[in-house]
Amino acid sequence: MGDRESAAARASAYRADSKAAQQRMLEALTQLGGVALLLLTGSGRATLCAAPVERAERTMADARRHLRAASPPDNAAHHHRHLSRAAAALERAIAQAFACMSMRGGRDEQDRLSTLLRAASDELQRAGRIVPGFETVDLREACCAWHRAAPAARFSATAC
Repeated sequence: MGDRESAAARASAYRADSKAAQQRMLEALTQLGGVALLLLTGSGRATLCAAPVERAERTMADARRHLRAASPPDNAAHHHRHLSRAAAALERAIAQAFACMSMRGGRDEQDRLSTLLRAASDELQRAGRIVPGFETVDLREACCAWHRAAPAARFSATAC
């Protein structure tokens, strides 16, 4: 196998592993986002939140396995750095979610959880802009974000 074929094979392997890592991180982000919503609305009893946080923890273990397997070629180092930062933020968010579920958690802890989730989301967005095929949905462009920003007079439940 020549240098060109070897580089293509490495790039292909990186793409597969990093894409799997990103997908798993998006799953964990979704799971933790649901927990954050429960906590912010006051519905976040440990009995409701424990299972999704534990699931996010397992999901992140799988994401980390894929991320470790992803050996980025030189031209993908920047992309890999953003994925690594997203993974680190999500792992801190998992620890923060456990803290929020305990009786120690208050509004400041919930704010920290939201900040970590936003950081993870931002890093995944950045990674998505670097490499084609890794784009993620920007929730600030979602229908519910529009409704929230829209004046009450324009709000319509059928606008979605």
